[in-house]
Amino acid sequence: RASCSLTTVILASLLLASGPAPLRAEWAADGTPICTAVQVQDYSVVLPSGDGGVFIVWRDGRNHPDTEQYAQKLDLDGSRRWEVDGRRIGPERFFWRSPSFIADGEGGILAMYIILRDEDYLDTDLYVQKVDAEGARQWPDSGMAVCRVAPTQSSPVFVTDGAGGCIVAWSDRRTGNTDIYAQRLDRSGNRLWGDNGVPICTAPESQLT
Repeated sequence: RASCSLTTVILASLLLASGPAPLRAEWAADGTPICTAVQVQDYSVVLPSGDGGVFIVWRDGRNHPDTEQYAQKLDLDGSRRWEVDGRRIGPERFFWRSPSFIADGEGGILAMYIILRDEDYLDTDLYVQKVDAEGARQWPDSGMAVCRVAPTQSSPVFVTDGAGGCIVAWSDRRTGNTDIYAQRLDRSGNRLWGDNGVPICTAPESQLT
């Protein structure tokens, strides 16, 4: 017991004498440039890549007046894995309205967005695109439709389904009131819950996501 106590005292003394370990920046001292292209890059989102790195997704105005969605992948050391200033992950010169992004659980990204079918924002559709670990779009150029029933789908939210696809919920006005509907897309973009989703709540008056 005496030997153990003495050892403990010696170790504690050495730790106190050495002081706390100095903090050290793991990446470049002034940060890693993600995109320095012309015009504005904003509305950025950071997502885990599943291998210790991250995806950074943003709205990009380099082709002003058009805006597009670009992304960059950083590895564990903060090094860029894709080309300088990122890779375009949406259709060229195509604006994704109200986009949101999640990690797909397979090392890639799922992007959800709204497409307008008229200029008055009265007829909208939900779409999702799957992007792999190398930034390549896995589904058709415009993505896969979640729901295409008139008139509008709005305020969507989504999560990964744990199998490379996703589950989407949204506010829907197909009955005149605003109700809640949901849809599941598998890893290939197939709609699993009917062509236009399943009703979650169609109670009187309005329900909002």
